[in-house]
Amino acid sequence: MTKLNESIIIKAFKGTGGVVSDAARKLKITRKALYVHIAKNPKVKEALEESREEMLDTAEGALFTKVKENEIRAVTFYLKHQGKDRGYSEHQRIDANITGEIAVKRLLDD
Repeated sequence: MTKLNESIIIKAFKGTGGVVSDAARKLKITRKALYVHIAKNPKVKEALEESREEMLDTAEGALFTKVKENEIRAVTFYLKHQGKDRGYSEHQRIDANITGEIAVKRLLDD
């Protein structure tokens, strides 16, 4: 059995999208054992984070492709999450400062 070292663990993250159980399976160790290595080694932790960032980039790219193809669910999702400041939201936001000013004004008017 090959002794685990930093470079072997880092290589195991390649292609996993940062899914720890997938990397652990490649290494033939438990998730818990891999989490111990991640906690002890900053370079391993950084490799995990980088793998997750790469997957996030992939997902964003897929979303952007679907938006450009006018796929309505992708367009709706994008607008709900990125277009909030332009009014594309199902929820209303109340600014605490505005609420506080209104409450003070009402008290003074009474």
